[in-house]
Amino acid sequence: MTSTTTAQLDYADAEAATTDDARMTTGRYVTGLVLLAFAVVMTIILVMGHFDATSMPGCGKGQGCAEAAASVFGKVPLGRMDPTGKVPADYVWPVSFLGCAYFVGLFVAWLLSRGGLSKSLRWVVRFGVLVSIFFIVIIFYKMMICKYCLGAHVSNLLFLGLLETNRRNGRSPGWRPVGALAVVFALASVGLGIGDQQARAALQAKEEAKLRETNDAIEKKIAEQKRLADERRRAAEAKALEDAANQPMTSPESGATNGSEKTTEKDPNAKPWNGAFTGRYRLGPEKARVRIVMITDYQCPDCKRIEGEVMKWVKENNKDVSLSIKHFPMCKDCNPNFEKYNMHPNACWAARAAEAAGILGGNDGFWEMHEWLFSESGSFTDDTLPQALEKMGYDRQEFIRTMTGQATLDLVKSDINDAIWLGLHFTPMVFINGVEVQGVFAHNAVVRAAQMALAQKPDRMGPEFDDPQPGAMKCVSDWESQRAIRLPEDKTNYAIGPDNAKVLIDIYADYQEPGSRECDAAIRAWIKDKPNARYNFRHFPVDESCNDVTSRTIFDKSCIGHRAAEAAGQMGGKDAYWKMHEFVYAQETGKLTVDDVVAQANAMGLDANAFLRKMDSSEVKAAIMEDASGCKRTKETRNTLLYRGGIPTV
Repeated sequence: MTSTTTAQLDYADAEAATTDDARMTTGRYVTGLVLLAFAVVMTIILVMGHFDATSMPGCGKGQGCAEAAASVFGKVPLGRMDPTGKVPADYVWPVSFLGCAYFVGLFVAWLLSRGGLSKSLRWVVRFGVLVSIFFIVIIFYKMMICKYCLGAHVSNLLFLGLLETNRRNGRSPGWRPVGALAVVFALASVGLGIGDQQARAALQAKEEAKLRETNDAIEKKIAEQKRLADERRRAAEAKALEDAANQPMTSPESGATNGSEKTTEKDPNAKPWNGAFTGRYRLGPEKARVRIVMITDYQCPDCKRIEGEVMKWVKENNKDVSLSIKHFPMCKDCNPNFEKYNMHPNACWAARAAEAAGILGGNDGFWEMHEWLFSESGSFTDDTLPQALEKMGYDRQEFIRTMTGQATLDLVKSDINDAIWLGLHFTPMVFINGVEVQGVFAHNAVVRAAQMALAQKPDRMGPEFDDPQPGAMKCVSDWESQRAIRLPEDKTNYAIGPDNAKVLIDIYADYQEPGSRECDAAIRAWIKDKPNARYNFRHFPVDESCNDVTSRTIFDKSCIGHRAAEAAGQMGGKDAYWKMHEFVYAQETGKLTVDDVVAQANAMGLDANAFLRKMDSSEVKAAIMEDASGCKRTKETRNTLLYRGGIPTV
């Protein structure tokens, strides 16, 4: 009878046929649940970072999580793997999605393993740990320190240790846990995929709306350029007739008067470049119907994708279309705007390599190097660059000497200054006939806008007719095109101006950010004689020690100033707040100390000890976090954010 019962045991029971007393201990089972739950939470945070880069500390631009997600190890290129072409070629599946789906599935599988472990689940976990070890090595080798990634991988390692040290296997559940893992993994992946598609669709709809506005602006610009060209032609003809009749256009007196009216005062809207708006090297005719200028970064993935689309179209229409390039490397080596974090470490050298090729090889040399740099995603080493130089026919030493010389650095910095003047927020920044392409991230946006422009058959013109507006004017036009939003309530505000003011100005800022200092001073000076304007300063210190929603610390003295101003306001009211506000802003960035603000509080008549306690109080911390959390809900990522009537302006 016993032998018959044994023969009737199924495969799952045969894996480990024991009594219920041999089940794993409750402590071990609960520990496994805790480890897997922690891994699930870590991967959910990473998924949130994919949908919203400002969602959690460490997931912002330039941070470890963001760098890991943007790297080749952070995504699987599904589009390139799809032979049917139904999936876009640039479509990628984030590794965070894989990790989240896996750990959620493993958590469910573990729930089903209370009575015992199966060999199949052990082998799945072992394979998962090999993947974790691979990513841990990559994280430290590439120095992309992502604490959420490490948290998930370390939990996975500890979970395997829990399995391997368990000697009480209990009754095996067979393939049920692994089957559940597979089903949950598939369902979670489908859910994440649907969410990703919806997010992409929403972004595309927004970009498409911007692109339609661009098309309208280009159409108006082409008509304006035609009118201007006609006026210049008629003026030139009239001048030629006058010269032929020996009739000077101006008298000596009028000429002298005009000369005396000249001023050396610098115009803030004056263009930083000389001559026409174009790059130093051009692909296509000098006089073209459509003139494209791209401000780009060789290590920017979006730049590479968009440049590839544009380059292909320009070559197909090279009789009517021209393309030129300006540089904006997001790298601290040549761009002072990126001193705090090096988003693209080799971007400056890539830009300088392109300029060196232009100096040594002329127009053809520049474009050959330009295409090679994008093919390499802007990265090269001491091994790959010499090989490329040899193929292109350059003398290695001469090229390196030129690339590292001051001339290439000056050229790149000149382009950076141009981009700042133009109000660049991100790369690529693209202009068609002098009009900035909005909605540049819509599908094939630049090519579609250029095709629309070409379809109008504009006259062939040079770049002297392209006159993009300065960044200051761009801020105004950007502001006018945006919808107003309802800003979060500020319960502890010390706003200047009447409650029923018609003009409402709100700024989220950091006291240590130089640009915000200038902005605040300009607003307070402007509002002095404006009885119908109201100005409210809201805290957003880019310092993780007092701001839980920031993704990084840029100014490690920020919290001192914000706590001091808020403490002064809570103790002494509006006047005390603004006195401390002005004092903090007057201090040099990075130099402010607690002793400084305490001395100022004492000079204002506030008790020093009480002021110190107030700075560290929960009320002050809550007021700062109220503002910071409100800023996060606006979905904006800039350090200084100014609203007028609920519309972001800078």
